[in-house]
Amino acid sequence: MYIFPTDWDPGAAASFGTTTQFQEYRKLASTKGIPAGKAGEAADALAKSTKKIGAEYVFPYLAHAPMEPLNCTVKICCLHLHQAGLFYYREE
Repeated sequence: MYIFPTDWDPGAAASFGTTTQFQEYRKLASTKGIPAGKAGEAADALAKSTKKIGAEYVFPYLAHAPMEPLNCTVKICCLHLHQAGLFYYREE
């Protein structure tokens, strides 16, 4: 049996999570966007309203990677490595 050392680099996304994601979303939501269309005067109606109701629905960030684990099978024979799995490669 061969054991190959593994040195994982989590990359820049390692610190990304629910808190970071919603901080970015709230910052974007507070900026003025580009209207997709205009019908009526929503800003005026909201400014004149006497009762305002606000709600925020939050769902934790779930990394997609754990949902689809990377699997592969490797056979080492006669100093050749034969691999089969999710990774597509073309042998020349």
